[in-house]
Amino acid sequence: MKLALGDIKLLTTEVMSLTLIVALAVGAKALVNVVEGFTYLGLPSMWSYFVRAVYNELKTIAYLWSMSLWFLVVVATYLVSNYVLRSVVVTYATLTYLGSSKTFIIKLLFIRYMVIASMTWLVGWSVGLTTAQVVFRFTAYIFGAPYEVPYLSLGELVELAVMVYPLVILGSIPAMIKVIRCGF
Repeated sequence: MKLALGDIKLLTTEVMSLTLIVALAVGAKALVNVVEGFTYLGLPSMWSYFVRAVYNELKTIAYLWSMSLWFLVVVATYLVSNYVLRSVVVTYATLTYLGSSKTFIIKLLFIRYMVIASMTWLVGWSVGLTTAQVVFRFTAYIFGAPYEVPYLSLGELVELAVMVYPLVILGSIPAMIKVIRCGF
């Protein structure tokens, strides 16, 4: 496993760079879910139209913002991978010279990016949800409103995993190709 992960400091840098981007998208989704809770109370109110209009606008803004953040995940994975793979190229070159096949090197790279995607998913939704809760608690405290807990459903966590894993792998493909083409 140490061969696949390389330098732990650089791995942590890569994971935290991606995690902070994912946390922004998760925090926005969790805050939109709080407003969604107000729209489905089932109680007739003179404010129900206003709350639904605000909810639809927030949902649209969060969706558009999230799409740019997901694109940023691919770009960040590509940029950080190019920087980080410099540290593991020596290890992979040594393994190649010792007789390891290219498929073994590809498997090591794939394991590395699966670990990065898993850590990004886990830490990203944890940090994003915690940040949304802190922000919403402070906002509720400032305005004297009742505190509603921002949340993510199980389906949203699965959706987040479906977004994170392919995007991290997609961003890492050019770096993998560079390592394989260089003969390492």
